[in-house]
Amino acid sequence: MVTINGSPQNAAGQTLADYLATTDYDPTRIAVERNGDIVPKDQYGQTLLADGDVVEVVSFVGEADMERLPTKAQWQATLESRHGKVLQEKFSQATVAVCGLGGLGSHIAVALARAG
Repeated sequence: MVTINGSPQNAAGQTLADYLATTDYDPTRIAVERNGDIVPKDQYGQTLLADGDVVEVVSFVGEADMERLPTKAQWQATLESRHGKVLQEKFSQATVAVCGLGGLGSHIAVALARAG
């Protein structure tokens, strides 16, 4: 099994490019981390996923994509499943300051607000 964005997937033996082709990700608007290392886009076709790999796919969103962001309840459920209820409750008590809200920062601020 390969853990992708916190979910076990039957993707072992596939290249990263083959896996991504089965998803709704726009390859021009993502970054991929495999076992803690960023995978360059030109290596997606040569990067073979193996049992035990941990992969994070990050999608960059623009203004038109904002309605596709998860709701607060969806964010909380995801974080709770990854970190546990006790730690998520600690997170929900925390405060975050976001400075320089131009460009990408404004979208991150909205995502943080939706996460609670």
